[in-house]
Amino acid sequence: MKLRRFFPLGFVLALALAGCTPDVLDAPSPVSETPEVTLGRAPSSALPATTEISTTPVSTRRPPPQQPSQPPAECGSPHLDLMSTPLGAWLGSQIIPTDQPGTSYYFSVADNQFDPCVELSWVTLSGTNGNAGQDDGNGSRFVHAVVFFAGEELITEPAPRQFNGTAAVERIDARSITVTHRDTDERGTETAPITYTLAEGQLLGEGQLPPDRRDNVRLDLTRAGPPAEGAPRPYGNANYRPWDEERPMGRQYSLMMGEEKITCDFALFNGVQLVCYSETSTPWPRTREIPEEKGTSANIARLNFQDPWEIRTSTGTFPAPGSDFEMLPGGSVTRIGDIFIDTRSEVVKIHDVNRAYLLGEGVAEPVEVPTFQLDTSRHPQDLLRWEG
Repeated sequence: MKLRRFFPLGFVLALALAGCTPDVLDAPSPVSETPEVTLGRAPSSALPATTEISTTPVSTRRPPPQQPSQPPAECGSPHLDLMSTPLGAWLGSQIIPTDQPGTSYYFSVADNQFDPCVELSWVTLSGTNGNAGQDDGNGSRFVHAVVFFAGEELITEPAPRQFNGTAAVERIDARSITVTHRDTDERGTETAPITYTLAEGQLLGEGQLPPDRRDNVRLDLTRAGPPAEGAPRPYGNANYRPWDEERPMGRQYSLMMGEEKITCDFALFNGVQLVCYSETSTPWPRTREIPEEKGTSANIARLNFQDPWEIRTSTGTFPAPGSDFEMLPGGSVTRIGDIFIDTRSEVVKIHDVNRAYLLGEGVAEPVEVPTFQLDTSRHPQDLLRWEG
């Protein structure tokens, strides 16, 4: 699929929205047959007012989900995931080439305000510039870029620019957004509010840039990033996410597995092996990688999220949770980093986008089918190849 460039002629936004096709991110194990189950949709009774992005870490806990207002009748894909948009072509690797030769942008999504049901929405990216295979940007100054969407479509002209410091984003109306850039250099701090407006299919506003910022690095959305490893990960959108809450890494979390309380250690989780354990019983069948171990049950489960894809159980002691400890809610889906913990059943499901594991009384086993199915058909197919 080709990325669309927006020009005054030949573009009618209403037609683009009317042509939407349903795209719902589904979990393979629904809790019940009750229609219209809402999981983690952010409140959307009104357009978001102001978003402040900074490099200072903030809590990732989200407020309890609320039922959103109904999307406009002409919106065919209210649950369209950010990964399923054309921007998803770079979200897998989280690397976007820039207009500077040999330099790419190593980024993460700082604020996802993509809304397929409004005329103009945005996503704020945060990251560093670096060179593939030589310098991935670690230690470099963080820069931000605001990427715009017209309905479902990624706006590629004008190409997004990078700015230092923080970016405050405020919605004016359905077609207008003000971005306040703050650039700090040896000359001091300069604040530049720019109001972007979608008019007749064209994004206007770049003329408001200070002259000395008009040469800022741009993202090159005509070139592909490097191939991504593993299955695509979900991001949701401004009004919908397929999880209820988010929690930060770096601590231990307890949760109820039926009537049994277990703890999973995200304080030591390195993205490869997650350790969960019970302090009061041995609820899981024992695997036999240590033949001399006696007994048939275990209280420690090690879940691998890289090759080899397997779960190993054993018996032993585990440090009791310290101050960095928190109880996860029952009957919900919680995202911790790239790991999802589903407590909507007595058998807990713990998974990323590639592999899922089940933990329950007498149950400790992998699930072969990936948990999330994301439509990537909107990803552009005519990008220039990745050159490193």
